[in-house]
Amino acid sequence: VTDIPYLKLNPNVVDVPSTSLTVIGFGDTNPDEADTDFANFLHRVDLSYVDANECNRDHRGEIGDDMMCAEDANKDACYGDSGGPLLLTPTDSGDTAYEDDLLVGIVSWGRGCADEDFPGVYTRISYFYDWVVGTMCVLGREGVPAYVDCDEIMGTGDVKNNKDNNEEPSFEQLEEEEISTIMDEIQDDIEEFVEIIPPTQPPTVATTQVCGKRNAQCESTADCCSKR
Repeated sequence: VTDIPYLKLNPNVVDVPSTSLTVIGFGDTNPDEADTDFANFLHRVDLSYVDANECNRDHRGEIGDDMMCAEDANKDACYGDSGGPLLLTPTDSGDTAYEDDLLVGIVSWGRGCADEDFPGVYTRISYFYDWVVGTMCVLGREGVPAYVDCDEIMGTGDVKNNKDNNEEPSFEQLEEEEISTIMDEIQDDIEEFVEIIPPTQPPTVATTQVCGKRNAQCESTADCCSKR
């Protein structure tokens, strides 16, 4: 069994109009908006990148820097494709052509499906690339794909801890030190906060006065509710 390699995230901004892109998914294949027919097998269509300013005009100013658009005549992602990949496929043929594929977008939203007036809208991978790979390295660097260099991303370099050789600490030690520093800062903030807040005084419990019985002889003023 051959291991399927990770699909690479593309850090580069796709911004050349008409760049060929491919979207795949199991979404709706029925052009009639009143009916929905989800695919029984994986479908793909080739689209063209739409200039961001043009797409922003088409969608009435709703396109941000974290989005990108693609369209082609009678082709589009549709209901049920959300979350699926938009690919840049530079190699068209060969048994290993898929190894060159790059993830550039994620199916996000649109107005209808394959509407000639409204391009499909996708989350732009390059906008979130640094955050995605940085998060992977922090949460589980042992499981990141080979093309991601956590030492480079986290700025730790290719170093190992060796006190005898006076080498710099490893990534794991730097991470532990950072966590320890953060916890110390939190503790300092808590102590400082406690110092400026006066201690809470226990609530005053009202005591109920017990008066002497009606017409009873009073031994002292406190015995009588009238205080007379």
